[in-house]
Amino acid sequence: MSIGSTWEKLYGAVWLLASSDGTLQQRLSRAYAQMATLTSDDFPDDELWEDYKILVYALRPGVPGGTEGRVPASPGVWYREQADKSVEMFLHLYTEITRLEERLYRDLPLRPRPGTETRAGGDA
Repeated sequence: MSIGSTWEKLYGAVWLLASSDGTLQQRLSRAYAQMATLTSDDFPDDELWEDYKILVYALRPGVPGGTEGRVPASPGVWYREQADKSVEMFLHLYTEITRLEERLYRDLPLRPRPGTETRAGGDA
């Protein structure tokens, strides 16, 4: 998977955390489901992969290893402090993947925004 695909999954998870209805624990459950299919191949370095595994473990207490693609724990089992820490980890992963993607694509030419392309004859 490309880093762009990893970013999309993490973006979707963070978006669900920020915008969906329900308790924080319910939103965490939805966010987890959004990015639960990520694997070590989706992360550009071992440190981010380890951070992801810590997050998954926090969302699935009592499940040792092998958590990829499993159903999240019931939202009611998380304590508020645990939920807050999980949100922080989601944001950390999203931020780091965003930074890596920006560095990767920094040298690519920007596409013009829709409606700002120049027409033949020099008109904007």
